[in-house]
Amino acid sequence: MPMKVTWFRFRHFRLVINCLSGILVANLSAVAQDSRIVDIPNVIDAAKAEVLGLRLYMSAREASAVIQEKLQVNVFGRECAQSTPCISFSDTELTPRKKYVERIYIQNKKLELSLTFTEAFPFDSAKPELLTGISYTPVLETVAAQDAFTQQVKQKYGPTAPVAQAALFWCTRGVAPGGFVDILHSQVSQCEGPSLVLRGTNLYLSDSGLLARELAKKEAIKNAEAPPL
Repeated sequence: MPMKVTWFRFRHFRLVINCLSGILVANLSAVAQDSRIVDIPNVIDAAKAEVLGLRLYMSAREASAVIQEKLQVNVFGRECAQSTPCISFSDTELTPRKKYVERIYIQNKKLELSLTFTEAFPFDSAKPELLTGISYTPVLETVAAQDAFTQQVKQKYGPTAPVAQAALFWCTRGVAPGGFVDILHSQVSQCEGPSLVLRGTNLYLSDSGLLARELAKKEAIKNAEAPPL
């Protein structure tokens, strides 16, 4: 005998379905938002990579020597100008009134090269700054030349990291979504720590987390030296 569906039973059934749907959506949202730092195997460590012989954590003096050797360009000056190599100096909140090299910029008919530095803490006159960003863009006028450069970069640095962005990445750690997203796609949303990125013909080697680590060191020392109450 067929069961008679009453309005009460239908309403109860719909309520149950809505509750189950809400729980499922909430769980899926929690899984999607859950992220963690994961290791990425078989990819070059960007902290040990080099671009035109330049490596992260060099001092400005060391970087200048490499530039002069590789590019036959003298690094000089105190004011940046796009037409000349230069070094600019700046104070920072880390060590007020102490000077360090903040940027080296070179542009000519063959390339554009920009180096950014972070002041080391505690201050060291022998190595007052650390190279934390290397942006290199060769001047390539044809699509064929651009494609050839991309292939050269791939061949030099090897397998890329599975980063879900429209660029090529090299890094050994990344931020991975949790749960199903990670299982299905095996991708990370971004690199964590030192990274090498190729966007178009711009090759960028960087460690954006160094400044935060240097500030943390400064804060730890300040707290350790605080007088007792």
